[in-house]
Amino acid sequence: MLRTRAKIPVALLLGTLVLPGARAYAWGADGHRIVGEIARRNLTAGAAEIVSALLAGDDENYRTLAQATLWADHVKSDDDRTWHYVNLPRNSKRNHLTEACKRPEWCVTEAVTHFHRRLTGDGDMPSRREALKYLAHFVGDVHQPLHAGRRADAGGNTIRVSFFGREYRVRDLPYNLHAIWDTSIIRRQIERDHGDWRRYADALAAGITPRQRSKWIGTTPEDWTLESSRLAFSEAYPVPKNIEDRYYENSVSVIERQLQRAGIRLAMLLNRAMK
Repeated sequence: MLRTRAKIPVALLLGTLVLPGARAYAWGADGHRIVGEIARRNLTAGAAEIVSALLAGDDENYRTLAQATLWADHVKSDDDRTWHYVNLPRNSKRNHLTEACKRPEWCVTEAVTHFHRRLTGDGDMPSRREALKYLAHFVGDVHQPLHAGRRADAGGNTIRVSFFGREYRVRDLPYNLHAIWDTSIIRRQIERDHGDWRRYADALAAGITPRQRSKWIGTTPEDWTLESSRLAFSEAYPVPKNIEDRYYENSVSVIERQLQRAGIRLAMLLNRAMK
């Protein structure tokens, strides 16, 4: 799917900012760190060594794979916001994805493909380090179902909901549907059952079976995008005005599986790139 583009800027936008005032963070910091930590645990010894060497020369805030997943949300530009998402209709197939990405700017699927190729290439250390950080972030993004949601509601950004009775407030907590899936559900799970993101990553990594791992890596970024879109329409969009236990518990199971898949698939891409 990758097409030739103009020179790539360095910066990215936080989340899926597609409308004025609609600000969202892809998975939030905790979700992205969990993906990175699951990936780290599934690297080959050789890949782990190269990843460590690449990140060792970076800013101290990004020297672990978990922390490196956050970098792309810390360098932001309106010019590059489309790299974080793609908008798809219900029941999308490959042709819909191809059409959705047919524009001058990349969609998230193309961003994953590009930065994996760049990491695999023979670029210098700074170039490969940057590619690693972009890739680690975008693999997380493409597994957030609403990053492959509807254009009409900006991937859930314009759908206002309450969360266990707390109402949407623009200047306080942005309880739109996208933000709930990015951050609020994961944060509530951490506070309720785990204490911090590291323990949550421990639990999710321990729950992955060899059969699941084998099944998940036999797929492509295009498959991951369409998988996320199907989940957006089947699990995220049938949303009550007030999100409480029933919707929450179902969403938790979907989110946890997507975090696991993202971690395993990121590890797969890094293992291939570091051969």
